[in-house]
Amino acid sequence: MIGDCLPPMCVNPEMGTCCMYCPQGDNCALPSGEVIPAGKTVERDGVRCQCSAPVTFFGARYNPTAVCVAIANTTPAPPPPPTPPKLPPTTFLLAPPPPTSPRLPPTITLLAPPPPTTTLPAPPPSGCWTPEGDVLLPGQQKTYPSRYSCTIYECDADGQLQQMIGDCLPPMCVNPEMGTCCMYCPQGDNCALPSGEVIPAGKTVERDGIRCQCSAPVPFFGASYNPTAVCVAIANTTPAPPPPPTRKVVPDDEAEKKARKKARKLARRKKIAEMKKRRKAEKRKAKQEKRERKRNARKMKALQKQKNE
Repeated sequence: MIGDCLPPMCVNPEMGTCCMYCPQGDNCALPSGEVIPAGKTVERDGVRCQCSAPVTFFGARYNPTAVCVAIANTTPAPPPPPTPPKLPPTTFLLAPPPPTSPRLPPTITLLAPPPPTTTLPAPPPSGCWTPEGDVLLPGQQKTYPSRYSCTIYECDADGQLQQMIGDCLPPMCVNPEMGTCCMYCPQGDNCALPSGEVIPAGKTVERDGIRCQCSAPVPFFGASYNPTAVCVAIANTTPAPPPPPTRKVVPDDEAEKKARKKARKLARRKKIAEMKKRRKAEKRKAKQEKRERKRNARKMKALQKQKNE
């Protein structure tokens, strides 16, 4: 049985008996590294940071970073410098006025028109800062696509940043492209042969004695698709030549035993051959003696017959 685990909503999760959990409860981390509990708002160095209470759901990815916005400067203006004390009036003796010169007609000088006043753009209204450094106005949202997940930020009417993370199905092709949120296959599901040729999913081809098949993939979250076709060699119907005879290598003891056995066989064969040869000689000698006896007997009969006559 396989069960999905809820993502840990904290900075320092630990592994439990089955899933990750937060021993110190849900929390976030400030840019300085300080950890604050979920649902708390703090102010540090002119920045207001809030750790929103996370909403857990299967497939989500929690970003344990607090959302921070700059605070308007409310420090009072410095007091004006003190006015110098008033001195009593001083009487000066004025010199007689110089003689008056004849009055000249007034001169008119044309002044250049004043430069146009530049109006500075009004500061943006209160908004939200994303962890990527972008500013969102109330009611505005922005999507950050990636290969494995899609993150959507939205700034609500209260100036609070809402985050939604969705997992992306793996692209079942060789040449995926980045879409508005996740990767997709513009040419459909496909695989690649060892030669680099791309074939569509569900097709089987034969190349150079190899049968390759691109099985139709079954996408699911967390899968890693291997866009390579499965190839097997086609059985060759021609019988293979018989292997050359191999000489059996025996140990020295076995070789000595075989040599002694062979020597005994040769000696026995030699002895049997000598015995046969001797028996043949004895038979020939016996036959010769028999013939001599018969010849002598005939001679004796012939002699006796001559005597009788």
